[in-house]
Amino acid sequence: MKISFEDYNVPDVFKFIRESANITQPELAKKMHKSVQWVKAVERGTINIKLETYLEFCRICGIKVLNVKK
Repeated sequence: MKISFEDYNVPDVFKFIRESANITQPELAKKMHKSVQWVKAVERGTINIKLETYLEFCRICGIKVLNVKK
């Protein structure tokens, strides 16, 4: 499956990746050492996350990031 994330915002992509990895919000919160409320806030777009946090999230969900320029 090929997806262009240019058409989506970070909260939508975050939720899509989590659900595609078959990880529940409570499971993700535990793996990331965050609260379930934090996961929900990210998915609603009420908080922003750092690039390092997003990369950790991708690793937990089994997503390989090919190229990240800082």
